[in-house]
Amino acid sequence: MYDYLPLSMDKVVLRAMCLALHEELKKQNVYLGTVTVTGVIAPGEKCDPALLAEDFWKLYTERKDCEVVH
Repeated sequence: MYDYLPLSMDKVVLRAMCLALHEELKKQNVYLGTVTVTGVIAPGEKCDPALLAEDFWKLYTERKDCEVVH
């Protein structure tokens, strides 16, 4: 379990940077968004790759939300 602690910290920092910079960069017509995955990525699971792809596509096309938690 402790082996994954640094990975978790990296995810938290990346998410925090995205949330902090989103509004400022939006003023410069730059979109910044993130999909936060909260489970195992596998077909047929809660985090099915096809569902995650839909989340990324929605962020890309709509460009209004900063984050989707999946």
